[in-house]
Amino acid sequence: MSVEHNKVILNRFWEEVFNRRNLDLIDELFTQDWSYHGAAGQELKASQALKQFLSMFFNAFPDLEVTVEDLIAEGDKVVSRVIGRGTHMSILSYLRLL
Repeated sequence: MSVEHNKVILNRFWEEVFNRRNLDLIDELFTQDWSYHGAAGQELKASQALKQFLSMFFNAFPDLEVTVEDLIAEGDKVVSRVIGRGTHMSILSYLRLL
């Protein structure tokens, strides 16, 4: 995949999966062999685990939305910098797509 295509995928994750809560899109955007390593030490593998994690996260922070500030890509890697805002939370997060 091209650098630009990878950036589109990661942007779609933030806009469509995260902000619009379209968890079914995860199956389309991610391969089956990916893994997520979170800042708190959690590790998620497979689409179903991500869906469960995000469902719990959205229940805890129902009005949280993110704004993509930067998408930086090189080769097959993409990193995003987002700012999230909601009633009880403000986050700055980085997500890397390999």
